[in-house]
Amino acid sequence: MAVTLLAVVACTAGPSFSARVISTLNTIGTGNQRILVELRDGEGELLALDIVPNATIRDENGSPLGVYPGELVWVVPDTQPAYAFVVDIPEPETYQLTIDGGTHGETPPAGFVSVENPFQVVAGEAAPPIEGEAVSGPLLVAFASPDRCPSQACRPMIDQVEPIADERGVPFRSVDVFATSDVEDEADLELSAEVEQWGLISQPWLYAVDSSGIVAAVFEGAVSDSELQAAIDLISR
Repeated sequence: MAVTLLAVVACTAGPSFSARVISTLNTIGTGNQRILVELRDGEGELLALDIVPNATIRDENGSPLGVYPGELVWVVPDTQPAYAFVVDIPEPETYQLTIDGGTHGETPPAGFVSVENPFQVVAGEAAPPIEGEAVSGPLLVAFASPDRCPSQACRPMIDQVEPIADERGVPFRSVDVFATSDVEDEADLELSAEVEQWGLISQPWLYAVDSSGIVAAVFEGAVSDSELQAAIDLISR
């Protein structure tokens, strides 16, 4: 996810726009799934609309399966917007989605694939150990390496989550995805044991773990303040 100049678009007639699913391949499962989507105008600039866009999930033939509202999230604050859609995926398959931007129009279909068993730990599963120790909550865990983060989203996520967790009185832990992040040559980087145990294939990821050690919520790439507050409410019960 490259940093691009941001265009804030009012909901009026204008240039066509497109959608692209930026959730990492093999991380979208079935049932309730959070899908991250970026919008771009006809010139390729990232868009943040001034309305709540709706995503229509379609089967591979284009038949609609459901309509879901999106929530604006900032992968990089004020620079790299995206939209999170919590949708229902009936089975592992190839799907399409279109985004309705109101009078701004509708995007052409964007494809994505749902798998039966996503690589990463998902909500409802027990949290694997971190540094050999069992994990229990309430706890927020971010897997991110700010100095080695291709999307540049790692530091913004940590800077966003840490003060909110502190304000809510919920412990927050940031885990480096590399065991040897201080090397000069990237070829010498070694992944941490947690990468395999948690099934991570990208960064950053944020997990909300409840008092039983069960993952209650998962966020890839970016999280909105409202999503974060809801996750804290969930694990603080």
